[in-house]
Amino acid sequence: MDRLPSLSSADWLFTSDVQALFNLIEVDGDSLCAVGGCVRNALLGQPITDIDFATTARPDVVMKRCKAGGLRVVPTGIDHGTVTVISNGQTYEVTTLRHDAEPDGRRAKVRFGQDWREDALRRDFTMNALYVDRTGRVHDYVGGYQDLEARKVRFIGTAADRIREDYLRILRFFRFSAQYGDLQLDPAGLRACVEERAGLERLSAERIQQEMKKLMAAPNMAHVVRIMGDAGILDALVPLPAHTLNLARLASWFHETGRQSDPLAGLTCLWCRTVEDTAVLSKRLRLSKKDTVLMRAGVLVADNRLDDGEDLWKRLLYQHGRESFSLGLDLWLARQEDEYSVPLMREAYRFACDFDIPVFPLSGKHLIARGVNRGPDVGGTLQRLEDTWIESGFRLTADDLILMI
Repeated sequence: MDRLPSLSSADWLFTSDVQALFNLIEVDGDSLCAVGGCVRNALLGQPITDIDFATTARPDVVMKRCKAGGLRVVPTGIDHGTVTVISNGQTYEVTTLRHDAEPDGRRAKVRFGQDWREDALRRDFTMNALYVDRTGRVHDYVGGYQDLEARKVRFIGTAADRIREDYLRILRFFRFSAQYGDLQLDPAGLRACVEERAGLERLSAERIQQEMKKLMAAPNMAHVVRIMGDAGILDALVPLPAHTLNLARLASWFHETGRQSDPLAGLTCLWCRTVEDTAVLSKRLRLSKKDTVLMRAGVLVADNRLDDGEDLWKRLLYQHGRESFSLGLDLWLARQEDEYSVPLMREAYRFACDFDIPVFPLSGKHLIARGVNRGPDVGGTLQRLEDTWIESGFRLTADDLILMI
């Protein structure tokens, strides 16, 4: 405990809102600590997005004290001891100390407690069980800081027991390994994930989707996903062949260009070679309509010979839009084995950014004014003229097209 660092200089911990929360809850012998990701990331020097708290106070007491202090409180997960406190637009999750009583593989029933060590023992990984009090003093009951220093993602206690409490922890093990770990996954954790992978069937599609998108944004995602493939985890998630080599090329491409990894591009690259594959993946992960349309269009773009040059790029940009075209470039490049494709795709990206996507200059009213019958004739004629316009490289003017009616 003596060798633990201090967070006494952490700005986020000493804001007026956070310290006010300590003042409201730490009365009548109760205590409060920030816990989990905010502590882990602060110790790693990484950005902090959410600030979560653990407390000895029961949920109803937390709500009463915060409301009395003028804060808005929402009972978001009160059955599991969690309430959300809102202060000046910032949200904080405050959860009563607890231990699992009846784990069911998805959401365990819990009992509230007063023991900080017992609360730590029910968490998933050691690096997520670090607490910090209002002074910045770090409390570690399970060796989390030592693992954090070693970049070791390790389950607390017996890995299989932690997984059976919530099978999503299988995916979290791989995601945290890709985000915070070194390239050597914890053997005991990996073995337990493989042995318990059948439990993934009990998870909702939405929870799997959220975790896989987070994994696809992690720095070492390609390396970890390959391990998942070798271990049979990917086969247990989606009924499609996994193209882990393509994903490795995509990750290398993102790294070379200094781009942030795109989760949807990662999922599409890993599992989709055809339009039919996109339908399967969308259904399995319950992707949004927007993601599904984008993914499908990206695959259609990637099915072209994108090394044919600017005329093709113009047509695809017009037909599918800039975002789908960019996704298609990513997917196409991930399928190539030769290095010459990289400078070509750099050129294609620059072209896509600079190209003003044209607007078809005719509408139905132009055709009707020239005597085309209303109804199907208008639509069919418009389509033929638009195809001609595209084939001309968008050079034909409205007058040129009207003369063709």
